[in-house]
Amino acid sequence: MSKTRVFVSQNGDYEGTPAIVIVKDGMSFEDFLAKAAQKLKVEKKFSRCFYITNGAEVDDPDDLMPEDKVFVSEGEDFKSKASAGMLSGGLSAVAGGASSLSDQLA
Repeated sequence: MSKTRVFVSQNGDYEGTPAIVIVKDGMSFEDFLAKAAQKLKVEKKFSRCFYITNGAEVDDPDDLMPEDKVFVSEGEDFKSKASAGMLSGGLSAVAGGASSLSDQLA
């Protein structure tokens, strides 16, 4: 029987330490949901769907790849790093800096 280790976090949590969940071949979605909820110390009834880092929704644990980062959602849309506020300021600062540099060179 094959096993896959994945890292599970709450939707939008890019800073906290993820929980490790071992997914066994043929594991049901309900079993994966229960195991992830237990590891994250949340109620299973509030965990409704899972996303991987690119925002794709996972509906079958067999589709997970080793070392995937999985986000547990309570039904809300996927929260990317940018929408969680992690990159937005940094990207504007870089864009602003590049614009200022080109103005200085002109």
